[in-house]
Amino acid sequence: MKFKFMNMVLTTVLLILTSVANAGLIINTDGKLTGATDILIQGEFYDVSFVDGTCENIFTGCDENIDFFWKTSTSALSASQALVEQVLNDGPLGNFDTSPELIFGCENEVLCQLSTPYNIKVIDFVEVSWINNFHDSTPLSFISEPWNGWSKDMDFSADVLRVYAKWSNATSVPEPSTLAIFSLGMIGLASRRFKKQ
Repeated sequence: MKFKFMNMVLTTVLLILTSVANAGLIINTDGKLTGATDILIQGEFYDVSFVDGTCENIFTGCDENIDFFWKTSTSALSASQALVEQVLNDGPLGNFDTSPELIFGCENEVLCQLSTPYNIKVIDFVEVSWINNFHDSTPLSFISEPWNGWSKDMDFSADVLRVYAKWSNATSVPEPSTLAIFSLGMIGLASRRFKKQ
């Protein structure tokens, strides 16, 4: 009986964690992934939008570190990792991992690079954490090391391979799903029954 109870508790906890950690994908009318809400990064929730253009136009001049949401390579890499794990997945809304052309700003069927800037490394160059989302690699997406390679006036709207990831604090606090609430109730009932025995 103890084993069955523990098995039920562990299964329920996994269901709760899975239901809470899913980001909300934002899809436009063309079926392109334009961003996501409620991405869980180190215990906090964030939103992201994929934006074409120059770093200057997107990030308030792109000439000071305060222009960027993330301020360190570690935090930018964590954000990129969260994109790989929670956003760039194949699913019912689209195959955003194996079909990188479904990501806004990318039109190439083989590769989409998503850049999260965090630092001005040298004059006119921005340091980024970037993801290479390949359609046929294993694993399908991987994160590069930080790199100071994008000129702040390089226009991604003229590039079919690259797009910026623009981050912000989550605009809404994610509510627990019905499954999570139901599961917590079941744990409570089961533990009460277990105590009586």
